[in-house]
Amino acid sequence: MIIHESPAGTLEQIDWKQYKGSRAINPSSLAAGLRDYLQVDVRAIYNALHGTYTEPSAQAQDRMDRGSVVHMALLQPERLGTDIAVWDGKVRRGAEWNAFEHDNAGKLIMRKPDYALAMSVADEVRYHEICVHHLRDSKAEVAMFTSEDGVDVRGQVDAVSIKRRVIVDIKTTDSGVSDRDCESTIRRFHYREKMALYRRWIARITETDPYSWKCFDLFISMDAASPAINLVRISEDALQWGEARMINALQCYQAAVAANEFPIMASESCVSVAPWEMSEESEVYVD
Repeated sequence: MIIHESPAGTLEQIDWKQYKGSRAINPSSLAAGLRDYLQVDVRAIYNALHGTYTEPSAQAQDRMDRGSVVHMALLQPERLGTDIAVWDGKVRRGAEWNAFEHDNAGKLIMRKPDYALAMSVADEVRYHEICVHHLRDSKAEVAMFTSEDGVDVRGQVDAVSIKRRVIVDIKTTDSGVSDRDCESTIRRFHYREKMALYRRWIARITETDPYSWKCFDLFISMDAASPAINLVRISEDALQWGEARMINALQCYQAAVAANEFPIMASESCVSVAPWEMSEESEVYVD
């Protein structure tokens, strides 16, 4: 599902290729330039938007493909029989492989062990009450177009229920899904900041109160023997904090574009000793 803010403020369908081909700024590109709270590397944002695409390794691509199958099984199970082709060969090269690729052009081609793993995990979690409850009445793969201060922006989120005002982004991982694991991943990949923009834009397009929306990251471990899930709600404080960071990053990037200057990020700082690092018996003096 793709939604667009037309001049009249209504929602209209946009072709998927139009979304993928758009040069509008997306949250991932903005997040590439986030450093400390209001510190922004504008060159990193520019490179994320205009840099050369690097093909992922075969191992990384296999991980992403397994995640895609889990997403599909949870949100669009009707696509499993038509959009995926399973390769049962040992190697992905040679005449037989080339013919298989040709016959299944446009489909997600997966190795049989990867598909079996993904479906094993999906079958374990998709009927769990957490998934059933939070993904019900949801539209899948919701992409949005709007603008910020005249700058075209776009975003895409896994599941949106406009009826219940719930946004869920699904994160498959080969790591653990403990609270600490999830929090570390959320911080590392700026999921709070990205979710803040998804909520801001969806609320604007649907003409709803942004504070009425609930936002979640649903972590799923890709462990066939012991799959696990952790539904992490993004708090209101985190969303407001994340939105402030992202809007600031966008404004910094706009200023860099206007000046046509993308310098390296440079700063000076000083490290000292925190009070909690000092012993109770002595004091530490730092010039």
